[in-house]
Amino acid sequence: MIRLSLIQDPGIKRPLKLPPSRRFSPPATFDPVNLMQGASSGTTTRLVNFMKFIPTPGF
Repeated sequence: MIRLSLIQDPGIKRPLKLPPSRRFSPPATFDPVNLMQGASSGTTTRLVNFMKFIPTPGF
């Protein structure tokens, strides 16, 4: 007769599952960026000319 106690030994137990580790992203920081830093004078002039306000009737 085969003893089931050899197959299902109550002394051997499965280890408990570890809880899934959550990776928390660092808090967002707001650092103002100067987009014109390092720009050439030609680029600056073109940007200033582009950003001039042109009034449009009915807007």
